[in-house]
Amino acid sequence: RNICNQKQFIRSDSGISSTSSSSYLEMRPSQLPNMELSQTPVCEETVIDWPLDIDDLLRFSFQVAQGLDFLAAKNCIHRDVAARNVLLTDRRVAKICDFGLARDIMNDSNYVVKGNARLPVKWMAPESIFDCVYTVQSDVWSYGILLWEIFSLGKSPYPSMAVDSRFYKMVKRGYQMSQPDFAPPEIYMIMKMCWNLEPTERPTFNKITHLIERLLGDQPGQEQLIYQNVQQQVTEGEVCDEPKCCDGPCDQSCDHEEEEQPLMKTNNYQFC
Repeated sequence: RNICNQKQFIRSDSGISSTSSSSYLEMRPSQLPNMELSQTPVCEETVIDWPLDIDDLLRFSFQVAQGLDFLAAKNCIHRDVAARNVLLTDRRVAKICDFGLARDIMNDSNYVVKGNARLPVKWMAPESIFDCVYTVQSDVWSYGILLWEIFSLGKSPYPSMAVDSRFYKMVKRGYQMSQPDFAPPEIYMIMKMCWNLEPTERPTFNKITHLIERLLGDQPGQEQLIYQNVQQQVTEGEVCDEPKCCDGPCDQSCDHEEEEQPLMKTNNYQFC
């Protein structure tokens, strides 16, 4: 069943279940809606000569937030929100993909993964790292990390910082990364809102889309920076460290419930 129901900013083959005996499922090309396969795609030379500007980065951020807002409305948490799980069409429309960890928290609130889970710690919210709790609010935290990736032009988060005891202490104490080079102050403010240690104090994806929408098409002249050869500016080749989520029993409760945060439920996803 297609979980996205052809939502514009979610990859349209995400969530498909196949009963075929084949071990592989063919993926559709990432292209704009209503665009036939026979249509001529943007050629490689055109892509190379099509530099990114601030509006492109804002649009990517807006489109991903819209896709995640749709998932939240369907009672679904992604649990692996990161730039590596966002694809672009040949016309630069961002699509959320990789639903391997996605779950419907309304219908499967007792889901438990046993064994040693290896997870992308640098993208995870503190409550996911330390309490093994996954909610829409933890997706919001990860979205803030994704914003940092976008506006640093693809750098790895927490650059030059190893995932060790010092890293965990800094996250628990509320450490936040500095403003990326290409992020407007308003975007950095959204990042900091997403990184609030209190999950229920983080903005909803609906609020985030409205905040970014205000910035689209309303950029001052000095901020219309052109980012040529983006890939050459990616100086961080750091690979995500993925230690075990936790070694001890997980706390299976969450006491924070608010009307604006309907998916902050008791006994959400636990990893031990």
